[in-house]
Amino acid sequence: MIFHYHNTPIHYQKQGRGSAIVLLHGFLESSTMWNEIAPRMSKKNTVITIDFPGFGQSDPLAETFSMELLASITSEILNLEKIQSALLIGHSMGGYVGLAFAALFPEKIKKLILLNSSPRKDSEERKGNRNRALAIIDKNKDAFVNMAISNLFTNEERLHHTKAIQALKREALQISGAAIKAAIIGMRDRTDTTAILKSFDGEKYIISGRLDPIIPHNDIVAISKETQTSLHTIESGHMSWLTNWNDIVRIVSLLK
Repeated sequence: MIFHYHNTPIHYQKQGRGSAIVLLHGFLESSTMWNEIAPRMSKKNTVITIDFPGFGQSDPLAETFSMELLASITSEILNLEKIQSALLIGHSMGGYVGLAFAALFPEKIKKLILLNSSPRKDSEERKGNRNRALAIIDKNKDAFVNMAISNLFTNEERLHHTKAIQALKREALQISGAAIKAAIIGMRDRTDTTAILKSFDGEKYIISGRLDPIIPHNDIVAISKETQTSLHTIESGHMSWLTNWNDIVRIVSLLK
């Protein structure tokens, strides 16, 4: 399905019937990341998957993809589908979008699940890494994409999921440099939403990979306690949707 946000085509899919679940993809990903998960969740739910601007089949929209912009697009899709409230699951950058959504449209969230994600803003070191990434993309986008995706997995995961990781890279290589940079800037400049997560009075959960090389599990344990957010730990790196999708489906089924 396609709808136009400020005259820009945005692609999304809807499957199943029942209470709504919205799945928000992460950086260098698209709605296809949910191909194993969405059909299983749609057996008892209406499942919405979205391609954010410049990713998947959606057109680019702006020079900066702020988390608030992506949250507003998500809200417009819910309005279009006449969905008053939904369970939101966001992976990594999608979790940042989910938290921005919680700040802007809390009444539209039944439950919030952060998947390999965090409410913390970028540290100065992380911002520096993002700035270096912006420079690399201008010189060699493909090298950046290949390196960035490889770094999301543990050594063991790279060995066991070689074909799936190569497929992920092939899809990510189709994303324009401009869209990649717009997302990086949006993530770099996002605000800290720890207070938003703490004050959110709906059900809230974090699914964290014990071996996540991007968002340390120990940090998530501390955030879980600080914000009174239920924590579910799985044996995965950052890309649990690929390596441990069955664990995610099982956990979410227990939350409903």
